[in-house]
Amino acid sequence: MTNLLHRFPDTSAHDTRLQDIDLACLFFSDAARAALAETDVGLPL
Repeated sequence: MTNLLHRFPDTSAHDTRLQDIDLACLFFSDAARAALAETDVGLPL
């Protein structure tokens, strides 16, 4: 999650673009947000 939400000075342009794509996916996809939440805090019981 740190790599998704933070920019680091030594990150390549390619990796920065991949990060932008991942963030856009989260912004537009309910399923992607749910998957991120489940992996971050665990699956619901």
